[in-house]
Amino acid sequence: MALVLISAPASAQAGGDEATREQARQHFDRGLRLFNEGDNAGALAEFQQAYQLIQHPLVLYNIGLVYEATQRPVAAVETLDKLLANPGNLPADRLSNAKRVRDEQAARIGELEITSNVPGAKVEVDGVGVAQLPLKEPLKLASGEHIIGIYATGYLPERRPVSVFGKSKAALNVELSPLEGQPAQITVRANVPDAEVWVDDKLVGLAPLPASIPVAPGDHKVEVRRTGYKTASRQLALGGGSTGEVDLELIEDPAALTSSGGTLVLEISETDPVVFLDGKSRGVYAAPLRLPPGRHALRIERGEFLPVERDISILANQTTTVSIALEPTAEKRAAYNSSARSQRLWGWVATGAGSALILGGGAFLVINQGREDDQRKEIDEISRREECDGQSNQYDPACTEEHNAAIEDLDSIVAQNSYGWIGAGVGAAAVITGVVLLVTSDDPDRYEPKPESDVFARVIPNAWLGNQSVGIGAVGSF
Repeated sequence: MALVLISAPASAQAGGDEATREQARQHFDRGLRLFNEGDNAGALAEFQQAYQLIQHPLVLYNIGLVYEATQRPVAAVETLDKLLANPGNLPADRLSNAKRVRDEQAARIGELEITSNVPGAKVEVDGVGVAQLPLKEPLKLASGEHIIGIYATGYLPERRPVSVFGKSKAALNVELSPLEGQPAQITVRANVPDAEVWVDDKLVGLAPLPASIPVAPGDHKVEVRRTGYKTASRQLALGGGSTGEVDLELIEDPAALTSSGGTLVLEISETDPVVFLDGKSRGVYAAPLRLPPGRHALRIERGEFLPVERDISILANQTTTVSIALEPTAEKRAAYNSSARSQRLWGWVATGAGSALILGGGAFLVINQGREDDQRKEIDEISRREECDGQSNQYDPACTEEHNAAIEDLDSIVAQNSYGWIGAGVGAAAVITGVVLLVTSDDPDRYEPKPESDVFARVIPNAWLGNQSVGIGAVGSF
């Protein structure tokens, strides 16, 4: 599935002051980043928060696309219908795509008519209460398997599996049997998500269940099953009105893990992160992990960084790669920025001071070379004078003294070259030190927000690769 997330400058109709728009932009940026990282639930929450602040049609458009990506066609259709009813300044290509996605998602929705012999009975779909009988209209459900629960006071609860097909209607009639006394309640907890919960060999839902399960008083067998794990079970004896709590731990089946497991590869922005899967520590991440297929709860922790939680899906006999950028705590961010900026500052200072010393040392050597040349000329001139020739009749001893003094001055000038070479050498060492500091320094903006949209309608190419999707698009300002 290819998804495109794009936005445009907020128009006057969006309303809100600049502070509100800035908050909306921040939520919008985080939503884009989380979506690109594969965190659809987090992206949806950020987009919804942005839309609560400013009802911008392109934010609503993105919400509809996230619903599409998370296999929630009913919510996607409701959202896109709301958008199409008031598209505002939605660009023509986005409007066309919204209609296309809306129609595709509508084709994945079926209707279920439910009747019962007990008016007022409550209806649950996959453990979530949705309606009360008699229904005013058929339930709209995503195509696939669902567990329908019917409950009424004084009656034995019933749960039925139902298959719903897109663009089709199904009917379910449930006859409730009278129950003497109060029903019992069973609360079931499992250590892995999406584990099937069975009560008396009947599927009642997937863990984690949103509520307790009403049952008739008596003996009951509770089981939790999931591919890649050994089945866990427990027997319960419950009286009327009582509550039983069951905590079942699924243990990985080594044989199933070898034959049908998947591989998880983590690309984490920081070193030595501690990995938790389904609430259990896997230690410091050092190599890919072999896991049972299906959904898992991933948590990444590292000192001085905020923990990251993510639901991931592992495919059988395939490799799933998850990229995670850890965000530092405020204290870590401040210390890191201070250290990085300080190192860069000293790097530039050392480079600048060293360059100045090299230039100064070089200039001194050039000037001193001129003095040396002049002094040598002076010595040559003295040597050519007749009175300085010891064999000449005009020889003057004072000339020899002058010649010796000139040579002493030359030696002094030559000796001063060492100052220039020392300055240039020290400067070169400083420059090398400065370059090393700059090259090895951390990016002071590494942990600073890098919004993928801004107020100037800057469009940035964007691409992603997910577990079940690949796409290319663009993001712009909001």
